[in-house]
Amino acid sequence: MKILVWNIKFFSLNRIKGQPFPDIKTRLDEAARAWASRLYITLTVKAAAADIFVVLEPRASPGTPGTLVDPDSGGPSGLIELLSHLRGLDDNWFLVPPQRINSTRQDPVDKGSQYTECIGVFWRNNRVNFTGPWANTARGIGPATTDVPAVPYDDPWKKVVPDGMSAAGRCLFFKGREELGFPDATSRKPFLTTFTEVGGMTRTLWLFSIHNETHGKSDRATYALGKLPFSPGEKTITLLAGDFNINLSAPDTSQAASLSALQEGFGDQQEGFGDLWPPKMGTILGKGDVYQSTRVLSALEATPAAYHMPESLDFAFLNYTEGAEPDFTPSCQVVDRVAGAPYPPFITDMSVPLASYADMPDNGIDVFQRRWNYGHIGIPTKLKDALTPVADGTSDHLPILLEV
Repeated sequence: MKILVWNIKFFSLNRIKGQPFPDIKTRLDEAARAWASRLYITLTVKAAAADIFVVLEPRASPGTPGTLVDPDSGGPSGLIELLSHLRGLDDNWFLVPPQRINSTRQDPVDKGSQYTECIGVFWRNNRVNFTGPWANTARGIGPATTDVPAVPYDDPWKKVVPDGMSAAGRCLFFKGREELGFPDATSRKPFLTTFTEVGGMTRTLWLFSIHNETHGKSDRATYALGKLPFSPGEKTITLLAGDFNINLSAPDTSQAASLSALQEGFGDQQEGFGDLWPPKMGTILGKGDVYQSTRVLSALEATPAAYHMPESLDFAFLNYTEGAEPDFTPSCQVVDRVAGAPYPPFITDMSVPLASYADMPDNGIDVFQRRWNYGHIGIPTKLKDALTPVADGTSDHLPILLEV
């Protein structure tokens, strides 16, 4: 089973469709920019041959955690648009109707704007079946019971799932009657989706998609993940994957302790999770282990020799129950399409390959940074003549590809 997980910074419809500016030149320029980002995303999914594709950080309209997002808000409408392009590659792609995973917060840049976040989980229905664990009911998302039966989705969500489906993900978790915080009640919560393999070993997957809080809360959020329920039964995989906002290459004491606790088990989570991190690159004296970076610099800071930030924030933890472990070694790799790695199956998405810059004047830095070269891969920026933010790049994160 292959799962591609990608924090696509502030993902929205604008990222892959563009904004309808009034003047024709800006509108065409914007459409071309969005086309480059959309192609970069969809062809990465295709090369990964993913069964499940997770998009972290779509922005949604204000609302209550655990409720279905407004489909007309930027992130959700972008997920629906992205689904149409994934179906252009394979019409078996579907989308778990996304839910708000945090309380309403104020945009730190646009003080008049409020938003929530959601997580987009796409799956290929000929590879895995989406099973929940919760359901869409007449009272909203929650456990289906005889008193509160499951009901099929209304438009537009019924168009993104198989006919008549009512299965839903879950982002609300409790210990007794107390709702768990990650670490606080208003923080971003994990989004749990469950799947079963269509063929092969017919295993069950409990996938917790993670986007931990930042600003000193990431270690406490990681400790809180240890209170999540383990998957019951045989032939079950439990996978915590995403942006933990803890730098594996330079964890401080508290962060390293929270990772070790989650890996080894504590409290209710006695068994713990084995680690499934991206490849360790080596050890630096006085700094400890160094892992492959999952973040990249902005276009104007990046060079052919140095375009990674020294941060590995995106990784995974894994647990198998009896009968679920495959006959190969599970893997977690960073997908770097600047260099074209891991190869195969990935190739570079650069118009000029890295090997070409050595013979250029000044190592070809200006060529490397151009909008249609590294510029469409790196961190989103703003066009100076735009009234609202317009993303030149796709994200400051690289995706990780898991094979379990």
